Amino acid sequence: MCPGSPVLQTGTDYPSMPGMSQFHKFTTEYVATEDRIRISGQIEQESPLSIWLTQRLLQRLLPVLTGWLEQQSPQGVAGEIGHTFAQQAARTALTPQEPVNASAGESSRLASAIDVSRSAQAVRLTFRDQDDQSTELALNATQLRQWLNIVHDLYTRAGWPLDSWPDWMRSTPEPQPPKMLQ
Repeated sequence: MCPGSPVLQTGTDYPSMPGMSQFHKFTTEYVATEDRIRISGQIEQESPLSIWLTQRLLQRLLPVLTGWLEQQSPQGVAGEIGHTFAQQAARTALTPQEPVNASAGESSRLASAIDVSRSAQAVRLTFRDQDDQSTELALNATQLRQWLNIVHDLYTRAGWPLDSWPDWMRSTPEPQPPKMLQ
């Protein structure tokens, strides 16, 4: 676990599918030795679960998620400025929490597909592995913006190409460490 890995707490009113595991709290981090992004999530009354995401799968997911966010507000120049501002506000609103720790003995899956369900209020991501085991993650617009900020920062840290990101995401500055005054 990288120090300072951001943690998101889900809290949407998007109901879980019957019989499906759903993350309630999760930590997202880049693991250089795997060259993958890992989501370590807490499922109610179960041990933590890690879902591994490849760059290729994320490249296909990003336009779907950013497209949903773009539909949430007006189009055009004012819309792009609005999205940039909303991304900065989401980054600022992300509060530090205790991370979900990925341990050697926990269950781990490589996502082979991600199903996306959308409503007016939230997006539900269903991560499926090759054995068709599924885990859900439901995010409202603010939570999705926060998670996309985290993933964008991880892309930058990993040296992955940023060409699938819209301009309004690329112009969101990374948080800077606090400056010391003397």
